[in-house]
Amino acid sequence: EAEEVDPRVGDALDELNDSMTECNGLENALQEARKARSRTQTVARKRLDSVAARLSSSVMTAVPVFHKRALAQLYQVRSIEALRAYESAHDAHERAKKRNDELERELVASSGKVDIELMEVCAEAMREVSETTAVKLRATEVHERNTRRAVEATAEAAGLERERTSAVKKALPWFNAKALGEAECAQADERVSELKLAVRQAKARYEAALRALNEISEEVHARR
Repeated sequence: EAEEVDPRVGDALDELNDSMTECNGLENALQEARKARSRTQTVARKRLDSVAARLSSSVMTAVPVFHKRALAQLYQVRSIEALRAYESAHDAHERAKKRNDELERELVASSGKVDIELMEVCAEAMREVSETTAVKLRATEVHERNTRRAVEATAEAAGLERERTSAVKKALPWFNAKALGEAECAQADERVSELKLAVRQAKARYEAALRALNEISEEVHARR
């Protein structure tokens, strides 16, 4: 009598083959993405060098303007982050104060009875109030400092731009080429990263399928 084949074997083999095909396809795609990234980097660099060769003196003159603009933007971002940190700390501080007030009322209502656990909880609530107060203060200082720096950098950039208007206009194609190249390279990097993750996931799927097939084989062998 022919031995009956475990129906799970066929499904496990299909999964193994599918996962292997997926893995191979993604690895090939990753290899192509890396080549494409290298080409993108080369094209971006040559394009920038070509523009720089024509506008080198104007670029050198305009660089401080764009540097100050970038600094101003960086300080603005930091200022916004600090403001969000302050808002978060403020909410936490309000919750801590409310909790502390509730515990203090509970402690007063205990009519002088010694409740060690309640006293410890009260002390912890007071510490949390102090800590959130400190966080609010730090966030306020960071926000004010970066806002001030952003305003200063923006003013300095505007002043430099007035002095170097002609150079800035002439150098604009270089900065546009630089920004375009950076965006293209970042997109190529992102594609490579996505495929690397997909390859890892496909390999994990293949390994899981292989384990499942081995487990089925061992079960079948044990029943014989």
